[in-house]
Amino acid sequence: MTTYATSTWIITGASKGLGRALAESALAAGDDVVAAVRDPDSVADLTAKYPGTCLVPRFDVRETDTAAGLVSAAVDRFGRSAGSMCW
Repeated sequence: MTTYATSTWIITGASKGLGRALAESALAAGDDVVAAVRDPDSVADLTAKYPGTCLVPRFDVRETDTAAGLVSAAVDRFGRSAGSMCW
């Protein structure tokens, strides 16, 4: 039996385009995703489909002073292990 490590992704702009595609792909692969978006309702379908592995905090990339809180939310929800955070 082969065991693969789960990665945790922080993806900004996860509501559409490349960010959305990355989030969907990572979730489908069984990884944990912090889908950081300005409007959490825009990814409600992802939180419904992946309730244990998709965290959706409200985040605006223009507000750089809140980035540390975004990382803290990811660690609080999914923990931290060497090599598990994908940036």
